[in-house]
Amino acid sequence: LRNSSGDEPLFGRGWFRAGKQVTDRFRLQTAMFLALGRDEDDLTRVRVGGLNPYVVSLAGMPWASHLPQNFGSVQLSTHVRITGEHEVGLLLDHVQMSQADARRADYTVETDGLGAGLQGVGLFGDFRWGKGWQVHTRAGYPLPSEYLAESPHIDVWVSAGKQIF
Repeated sequence: LRNSSGDEPLFGRGWFRAGKQVTDRFRLQTAMFLALGRDEDDLTRVRVGGLNPYVVSLAGMPWASHLPQNFGSVQLSTHVRITGEHEVGLLLDHVQMSQADARRADYTVETDGLGAGLQGVGLFGDFRWGKGWQVHTRAGYPLPSEYLAESPHIDVWVSAGKQIF
């Protein structure tokens, strides 16, 4: 029912990222995202879930596991440089959305506020070698919630690249 043709969606998105270098080897970062919309369909809604760069992060959930219309998210992360350009860290995700969107069911109810919170924790590593080689990996686990059908959920993301310019 939420993908009815003829409705023109109206939406806005906002994000904020900041970090603070605490010591030579330790950095704190935060990322915040806010989405507000009306009459959106599954094409215009923001994808939430997983640890890949194409979604709003929610550690431990499958890729794009949620498509909420109105939500807010916060990620806090610690970054520790272990040697050279290699760093590891811990991340905490919190997403606040409607109960209908969190349950992924009964999408006829869209105006039930932002009463559902989902959280996840994750570990990551960013490793760089030689002339532009990089491997980035993340693993996450969601905290227990009444909105998860089963447990445990675990997700892993690994990417590799080479700087060419």
